[in-house]
Amino acid sequence: MSAFRILPLLLLAALPAVAAKAPSESSLSGTYRGRVLTERFRHEQALSRRRAALRAEQVAPPRQDQGEIAVMEASDFIIAPLNLFDLQGITLRFTPSASGYASAPEALAFDESARANGVSLALDDDDTTRVDLEFSFPYFGSQYSAVWVNSDGNLTFGEGDGLVAARSVARAVAGPPRIAPLFADLDPSRPAARVRVDSRVDRVFVTWDGVPQYTDAGNGRRQIFQVELSADGGIAFHYLSATLNEVTTGVFPGRLAGQPDAVDFSSGPAGPSTGGLAELFQLVPDLDINAVSQQFYRTHDDVYDFLVVFNALGLSAGATAFAYEVNVRNEVLGIGDLLSSEPVFDFGEDFGSPKRLASFLNMGPLSNYPSDPTTVIPLIGENSTLSVMGQEAGHRWGVYLEYINPATGLPSTNLLGRDDAHWNFFFNSQASVLEGNEIVDHGEAASPRFETVDAVARYGELDQYIMGLRAPEEVAPELRRAQPAQCRQHQPQPAPRLACFDGDRQDITIDLIEAAEGPRTPDHTVAQREIRFAFILLVAQGASPARRTSRSSIVFAANGRATFTKPSTSARSRKPRSCEASAQRRARGRCAAGLGRAGRAPARHAARRRPDRQPDCRGHAIAALGYRHHPCRSDIGDVRRKRRRAQSACCVASAGGRVRRTGGAHPNPRRCGWSSHLCRERRRSGRRVAESRCLHL
Repeated sequence: MSAFRILPLLLLAALPAVAAKAPSESSLSGTYRGRVLTERFRHEQALSRRRAALRAEQVAPPRQDQGEIAVMEASDFIIAPLNLFDLQGITLRFTPSASGYASAPEALAFDESARANGVSLALDDDDTTRVDLEFSFPYFGSQYSAVWVNSDGNLTFGEGDGLVAARSVARAVAGPPRIAPLFADLDPSRPAARVRVDSRVDRVFVTWDGVPQYTDAGNGRRQIFQVELSADGGIAFHYLSATLNEVTTGVFPGRLAGQPDAVDFSSGPAGPSTGGLAELFQLVPDLDINAVSQQFYRTHDDVYDFLVVFNALGLSAGATAFAYEVNVRNEVLGIGDLLSSEPVFDFGEDFGSPKRLASFLNMGPLSNYPSDPTTVIPLIGENSTLSVMGQEAGHRWGVYLEYINPATGLPSTNLLGRDDAHWNFFFNSQASVLEGNEIVDHGEAASPRFETVDAVARYGELDQYIMGLRAPEEVAPELRRAQPAQCRQHQPQPAPRLACFDGDRQDITIDLIEAAEGPRTPDHTVAQREIRFAFILLVAQGASPARRTSRSSIVFAANGRATFTKPSTSARSRKPRSCEASAQRRARGRCAAGLGRAGRAPARHAARRRPDRQPDCRGHAIAALGYRHHPCRSDIGDVRRKRRRAQSACCVASAGGRVRRTGGAHPNPRRCGWSSHLCRERRRSGRRVAESRCLHL
């Protein structure tokens, strides 16, 4: 099997340290299923508040690539501004029509009798319960006789939603039809917290009364708000005391029926919209990843599979996230649903990439990472820079797998852990960077029976299967998952440490996974083998980055099948590269010819100027650049288009098999109608490759 090569086109560089808020002990990967929907909405919301200014900014920013890193100045247009919650003390009313829902703010009309007389629901944290209605409620073209009340400040139709997952726009758009007055992590199980329902003939009130925001310790801020549903389809949100910072509000048709309009609810009427209306509130500025990607592609070709972004601005990847990945497009089947129930999707145009970009990695502040990429970062368990990057890159394919439970014959998500996007802590993932553990089974007689011995060290066999690197038969036939009965000393998040626990062993084969997901398509024989990464560093306007990165290759391996390596040349862009001739002199040029396997220059390197107008290449630059001369000749490879191409005759051949350095120009540079070329030699896969470049001095 040929090796899986991951070729980052740009290598990490750094600025002088910039102060950034240190991530908390609970910092995690912020990747979750369908996050691209949240980021698209964040981008649209930011656009809606700065369209006039954006129309004025039509000139592409200057290209500032430094060596092998794309350095981009962070203008106001690539940072989504903070949006403080401003609905406190008002009522937000939604009116239905044939064109969807329209909204308008009005004076607070909180119903105190519904709060006092409502029936309390027995809701726990991350819980849901069904409430039958006394009328049929119309919502986005459907009629409902019951509503599900969810503890996290929202109502859904058709099914409840008590998932322990991000309370995001993506979840609201892809999940069941939803009404979300305050979609956040709330905990009605705390003392004095109540969720009450007051059902009447023509309307129903659901009141969250003193329900606090969830916290690991202590008490979160208590919220008092109410949602009112009318028999005619009308909806009202009443905010008596709401003080959250990070929250999603709006009405959503769900099931990917449409992208909601981004609106400012408090500013006045909005809508109508058949895709719903929503507002995302955030306490701190965030990266607008769509805008970042679009700016990058204004000066670079669409030739990358991954964009990896660090920033020197102190912008974290989220309140509780160290980094995250967003799936931009996917055509692979059999690896689970990366976007709700839609396995195939393409949002590339929204990112400025009409054909290739598959994944966007937001790595957060560069100052969070040590200069040695293999050093463990204490704030996030056993992870290093490489394992963090390996995990986020791995999210391009997973993990979202289900399997058929032999006991029930139904699909099961027991392989999955946090956010249903990482391996379960009790799954023997062979110490995958996508979490799980390497677990040793000491046998039924031992207690504790199971012991974790390694974590976040590599891509496991199942990882490599979903990445297209292994055939199904190459995956271990028994994938162990321990069903815990008693746990001791374990730390499931963010990266597992050594732990011992008892439990029952459950064996899962690849056949059970394929029975639930189907075979991976395309399979390992035709799956993509070369993955191109572009690395981007965002800096403050006017900043001048200083390199401090080692020139050595960074390698991250998956049993020899997957590697991240430093490339020999930086990315091809729409503007010609500049190369240093000496400390005092710079040489600029465009590649005119390069040797392929047959010694023929590829069409993309075709010379576009007349031979007699090619610039002379001065010999004094040869030693500084380490180039060797090539005599060149031209031929007409395409008679119909009359395209002139350059071919290089390698010095090895012209010098009787010997490679010779020369300090002067070729004795007869125009003998074939071309100016002389400076060239250098490099090796690729054991082959000698000549690269020619004509220099302007």
